[in-house]
Amino acid sequence: MTEEDKEVVNKVIELAEEKIGFQYVWGGKGEIMTGERLDELIGYYGESYYPLKRETYIGNQAFDCSGLTYWIYKELTGVEIGYSTYDQEETLQGYEVDKEDIQPGDLIFTPGHVVLYKGKGKIINAYNKLPYPLGG
Repeated sequence: MTEEDKEVVNKVIELAEEKIGFQYVWGGKGEIMTGERLDELIGYYGESYYPLKRETYIGNQAFDCSGLTYWIYKELTGVEIGYSTYDQEETLQGYEVDKEDIQPGDLIFTPGHVVLYKGKGKIINAYNKLPYPLGG
């Protein structure tokens, strides 16, 4: 990895860490949630994905797991890696590495979820804190 690449990765991790604890919103891609956007998401995914009071969502920057990785890479590099976990996995398919070769800044995919590898066995991710079944 070049020094320039390391610098970008460090910025990616730093920005991701700043977003830890932000409101999880299914379909959120880093936008400030508005009533209009929330209604759009509810219309697309259904009310069961948004069980909290509207006020909890509105006015806050919102992410789901793929939204966090999408937003960070787009914000820092201008590269769109895909809008959903599925899209990101498809986009990055040719860049797969073995577990022992994973580097900070790499994305790790599990069925329906994506996380950012921080290094030293640690990850950063947006996750839904609601109990099952509401939290998936």
